[in-house]
Amino acid sequence: MQASNTAAMDLIEMAKNRLQKFYNPKLAKFLQVRTTVQTQKSGEAATGVMSMMDSLVAELEKETTVAEGNEKDAQSDYEKFMADSKAMRIDNSKLVEDKTAAKADAISATETHEENLGVAQKKLKGAQDQLGVLHQSCDWLLSNFDSRKEARSDEIESLKKAKAVLSGADA
Repeated sequence: MQASNTAAMDLIEMAKNRLQKFYNPKLAKFLQVRTTVQTQKSGEAATGVMSMMDSLVAELEKETTVAEGNEKDAQSDYEKFMADSKAMRIDNSKLVEDKTAAKADAISATETHEENLGVAQKKLKGAQDQLGVLHQSCDWLLSNFDSRKEARSDEIESLKKAKAVLSGADA
């Protein structure tokens, strides 16, 4: 934009110089014969054209100034954006590091808990097996309690008789 404005201003200046040579013969290197009326009309026309060209140059200069200001603003916005992006990348990198470390800790804890769970399940299985054996033993004792009680009573009686016989009593 700035280059095209500069080129346009240069072109206008070149056109103004050509017009000056045409409308002001004093500035030209050659002499032309003109009437007073032609010179006066030429001077008036030159003033209008020259002022229009001057206003074009002024507009181009203004546009160039605005473009330069916009470019400076855009550059500062870009630099701020890049600085913010850099800070955000640093923050995100730290966040990723923290979360990666937390994930590693969680995985480690999970593995430890799984190992402990495996050991506890083996102990539970052993206890359940032992309980099963004890239950069978208890069931057998309960089912045979009356017959064993009777057999024990009979055995106690037999021992008392045997003791009495040995002590010399008549059976």
